[in-house]
Amino acid sequence: MQILPNGVWGSSEDNVIFVGHSDDVDYQIFKYNGNEWINITPRISLYNGYGRYTPQAIHGFDSTDIWVAGYRYYRDNYLALVLRFDGTEWEDFTIDTTTKRDSKLYYIWGESSDDIYAVGQSGIYHYDGNKWEHEFTSPENIWFYRIIRHEEKLYATAYTIYDQGIQQNYRYFFYEKVDSLWEIVEEYKPPHRTFGQCLFSTGDRLFSVGHNIYEYIQDSWSISEPAPEGGSYWNIWGNSPINIFAVGYPGIVSHYNGKSWHFYTDLKEKYSAFSFNDIWCTDKKVFIIGRDGFRALILRGTLQEGEKNE
Repeated sequence: MQILPNGVWGSSEDNVIFVGHSDDVDYQIFKYNGNEWINITPRISLYNGYGRYTPQAIHGFDSTDIWVAGYRYYRDNYLALVLRFDGTEWEDFTIDTTTKRDSKLYYIWGESSDDIYAVGQSGIYHYDGNKWEHEFTSPENIWFYRIIRHEEKLYATAYTIYDQGIQQNYRYFFYEKVDSLWEIVEEYKPPHRTFGQCLFSTGDRLFSVGHNIYEYIQDSWSISEPAPEGGSYWNIWGNSPINIFAVGYPGIVSHYNGKSWHFYTDLKEKYSAFSFNDIWCTDKKVFIIGRDGFRALILRGTLQEGEKNE
């Protein structure tokens, strides 16, 4: 059985959940209880029976309020999927079932259980504690990837793929919500790169990761830490302004202690075949998930006291 992990989140060191894709839909969500990983995958009804779905991202507020986003397969379409876990039972939120467009969700995030956002192929959704609403419909073929609030402002990233002859090309967008409208404030297409697709806010500092680690300062992105040669960052997360991790490929893990970034050379050498795609941490422990195309990998490490003050 092959499981490709997509996202990880925890409420404590003995309550960590990862979500991922498997061809067997009964093995896609697992919980770590401090001793072992337990399968807690729910069976999701697809209108006329049970079928395939893929959880892409996870976010929570405590052990009884955990949210998962992804997509389900129905009549050759990909439809938005949102699940809520109360620690015992799963609740399935059916949204956007009438769209003619694919509506995969790639990310879910919020600051409270009555203020949650999910983003994906057909735009931005918002949950107010009672219902999900489609807040912003993205232009055709622009897919939203991340969303975050920073200093009372909402920001999001998105991308599009377009053909140029036989080659596929990408264009990347950085959005800001101005009043009630979502507006593009910056965009680029490779090889010129100015920001990353994954966002993280410490409260007073906004980071993104991609080809490098970037920081948003005075309404402009600049490089905070370049990626190691031949590598790139795939995700960033932390539990405080002085405990932030950025991970990527090949086997890339960097830690920020509030003053500087530290790159773990030994992890890159040991796991050079793996792509690390998400992290969750406390002040003492860090969980990193990744894959090499054939195998899933979950790393559980301990942050040494000296690393906090490098």
